[in-house]
Amino acid sequence: MNEPDCGNREPYTILAVDDIPENLHLLQQILSAEGYLVRAAPSGERALYFARTAHPDLILLDLRMPVMDGYEVCRQLKAEERTREIPVLFISALNETADIVRGFELGGVDYIAKPFRTEEVLARVRTHLTLRRLQLHMESVVRCRTTELEAAVQRQEVLLREIHHRTRNNMTVMMNLIEMQLQKTRDPATMEDLRTLQERIHTMALVQQNLHQIELTYVQLEQLVPQLCDAMLPRYPHIQERVRFDFDLPPLKLPVDIAIPVNMVVRELVSNCLRHAFPDGRSGTVRVRLQPQADGLQKLFVLDDGKGYTAAADSGPAAGLGLQLARMLVEHQLEGSLDFSAAQPGTSACFSFRDNGYSARV
Repeated sequence: MNEPDCGNREPYTILAVDDIPENLHLLQQILSAEGYLVRAAPSGERALYFARTAHPDLILLDLRMPVMDGYEVCRQLKAEERTREIPVLFISALNETADIVRGFELGGVDYIAKPFRTEEVLARVRTHLTLRRLQLHMESVVRCRTTELEAAVQRQEVLLREIHHRTRNNMTVMMNLIEMQLQKTRDPATMEDLRTLQERIHTMALVQQNLHQIELTYVQLEQLVPQLCDAMLPRYPHIQERVRFDFDLPPLKLPVDIAIPVNMVVRELVSNCLRHAFPDGRSGTVRVRLQPQADGLQKLFVLDDGKGYTAAADSGPAAGLGLQLARMLVEHQLEGSLDFSAAQPGTSACFSFRDNGYSARV
């Protein structure tokens, strides 16, 4: 039996919530066999009680339950200070994409598909427990450094550089941990999920890598986007020699809290082009254009000259989770809009954002 990597701390506690006893029993078997302490809740009311009293490290939450469903449980968890930071992984059937997206909007971090597959359950649980541990470590580091800043303002530059370095190192650790899990995983769907998570962390790491060397709070978008695209192309070896990139990006200095969601949206849109625009041996170009507008509004286009636009593919149940994620980032974090249209030839995706209008989200 492989024990979870807990070091000298107590075993992780996981709260499993499902109104079907067979599902709860199966989750308990899978997780207990790995050394986790598992609390089982057959209802939303019991789940809230256990979350408030036992404060688990992770919650596996079924979306569809009578009386109080998973959405309401998650809403109440995220509304309370003592439970809002507990990672919530939803349990959902594979064909419930719209439900999963709604769960993400309420604060869920991932989902596990029914019927359960042992390797997928363990891979997602390990990944998010590791991310949570690293998040707590980073928060502890930030708190310590903030105290020092209040006592010695002249050390601000040194401390910011240290936090920047630690953040980059932690992201590297996360990517390496995911890579280790990939080596042990044989399920293709789980491997694809892990690779996608790895790429999204890499996108955020690129922003950290490109932080302005003096201020450590800004990045240059025209430098970051080409690096991101060039790093993505080897992920698609079947088209690597047939597709090229073309960039038209005037200089734009972005604060890091805007740069991260902007580059994650670019990643999802470019990935969509590489996956779908050039089938059957087609060659072509993916173009990324930035058009500054009035009053700080920016419009960023991702265009391809591939097989063409399908309206059903960019919204609703037919949309993949990547495009759903892109739309949520644009609308809820960047407070902009994302639109798709036909190009001549190919497809045009355009999203808008303000380079100084980001408001912090809790």
